[in-house]
Formats: sequence, structure tokens, C-alpha cells
Amino acid sequence: MSAGIKVGVSIITYNQEDFIAEAIDSVLMQIADFAFQIVIGDDNSTDSTPKILERYRENHPDRIRIVSHTQNVGAAQNMLDTLSECEGEYIALLDGDDYWTSPHKLQKLVAVLDAHLKCPMCFHNTQLIFQNGTQPHDFWPPKSQSFFNTTELLRDSGAISSATLWRRDTLLHAVAETKAVIIGDKARAIVASQFGDIGYVAETMSVWRIHQAGSFSNGNQQNIENNIRKSTAWFQFYQFIDEYFSGTYNAVLIPDMILQHYVMFKAYLRKGEFKACIYHLSSMFFSRANLGTREISSIFVPFLVMLKLLAVDLMRMPAMSMKLIRAFR
Repeated sequence: MSAGIKVGVSIITYNQEDFIAEAIDSVLMQIADFAFQIVIGDDNSTDSTPKILERYRENHPDRIRIVSHTQNVGAAQNMLDTLSECEGEYIALLDGDDYWTSPHKLQKLVAVLDAHLKCPMCFHNTQLIFQNGTQPHDFWPPKSQSFFNTTELLRDSGAISSATLWRRDTLLHAVAETKAVIIGDKARAIVASQFGDIGYVAETMSVWRIHQAGSFSNGNQQNIENNIRKSTAWFQFYQFIDEYFSGTYNAVLIPDMILQHYVMFKAYLRKGEFKACIYHLSSMFFSRANLGTREISSIFVPFLVMLKLLAVDLMRMPAMSMKLIRAFR
């Protein structure tokens, strides 16, 4: 099976019996002038996912390989184990609850890497589909840009895992470096960008399922905790970038950090945890980065927007606001 394989497709899954077949079918439908294989890593699923995988393997023994775990190893290790079984010059990633929508996806991304030998990876746009019924939309607005450097990716990255194609060695390095990072897809793309600009194909060729909206719209406790969890993951990402690049991109990250401090401030205000409120409120005004005039001007507008939102939120919750003021004393 290994003879002539150009692309290995890595799918990781865990208890995704409702989605995994659609993911596999979206790879099998690919039309390409090269050989590709599918390696599926199952992290000890307890539903019918293993039976579904075995059926596909039996029907496509020359193309599909299953990596089964007898105990749960976690998404990061499952990915590493699955990648170790992938063959080919390039590796494409697909999460078991997502799927590709274009039969020409692999062909088009391979063409980018074949034509640009210094390009470590490439990606395309993806559509977001929400479990809660929110109207689907593309992850990125239309863009004409074909390549992105590290700074551009940090400011606005759409390199979702299921939309990417990687050079093998670059991916293995990026996964190993970012194994502990929760927001791994963006971290991997940023690590890859140090080796060359990242390619982009301006077409929507995959779907990313969003199982939780994570919105403050109804203000319930589950959404509050979800936002705290997500913002905590973002701060872990910022810390990783800070340490990995020795602070080079701190100024680039400040607008996003201000936003996440605002999200945390609002969440803890709703929970009535005022010490945490004060910490994130003060963090919106102070940064560890030494900013020059250009950097200050770049964050001025987002900072004003956060101040306006902050004032509106405090006026809407006068009782909580008074308690917060007393907590400062």
C-alpha cells in the first residue's frame, strides 16, 4: 500500500458515531491524480465508532488503516500515534466530527505545496455549522491574499486543522512542540510559519461543527463557565507564543489579550467573584510588553471599544457594579 503514496490523511476520533462516517466519506470522495491513504486514530471510543471504523476498513483495506487504543490517551497523543502511521510526502488533517465538502480539496492544496517548495503548510476557508441552530457562515471573510506570515496569522488565523495540508516533517515538529497547547490548531500553524509563509486557497472546502456556541447571550451559568474555559485556553496560547518566540510577538497579541481579559472580567462579574474581576480589569489597562508609538496606536481603537462595552455592562448591572466598587476599597 505504501508504494507511491503522496498524501496521508489523519483522522482522529473519540465517541463520534454520529459524525465519523461522513468524515470518512468526504475523504473517500476525493478526486486526485496521486495516491493517498487514510489513517484513523480511535481514542478508545465506547460507542459504536469502532464498529463503524472496522466496517470501513473491511470495505477499503487498501486505503484505510485503523490505530486503536485500549485506553484513553487524549487528543494530542492520539494525533501523534495516528501521524506516526501516516505515509506520504504530505499529511492532511481531519477531525472525526468535521468533513470536507469539495472532492478537489486534496488536489488543490497539493498543487500549492508542489509549486512553493518553501511553503511549510497551506489551508483553505471552512464553514462553521452550529449545533444550536445559528446560521452557518464561513470562518473567514473573503480574502485575496495567497500567503500569510507569522504576524498576519497571529492577528487573524483561519488555519483550522481540518482545512490544512502539511509537509510531513513540519507537522511532526509542530505537533510535538504544541502538544500541551489547548488551542493546538492555531499554535501549530504559528510554529510552522517560522519556516516560511503559509499558503492559502480562497475557497470553502470543509465544515467545522461547533457543538457549543459559548455565548453570553442568555447569561446562564453553563455559558459563563464555557467562556471562562475558552478564555483560559487563549491565555495559555498567548503564554506559549510568548515563551516560544521569546516575546517577539507580544505587541501583536495585545488587542486579543484585552478582549479575553474583558470576557473574563464579564464572566467573573456575573459570578460575583470580584477579586478575579479586579485582576482582569486591571490587566486590560496594563501589559508586560514595552510598546512603541506604532504599537500603541494599533491597540488604541480596540482598547476604546472594550472600554465602551465595559461601561455598558456596568450600567446594566448596577448592583454588581456597586459590589465591585466596594471590593476596590
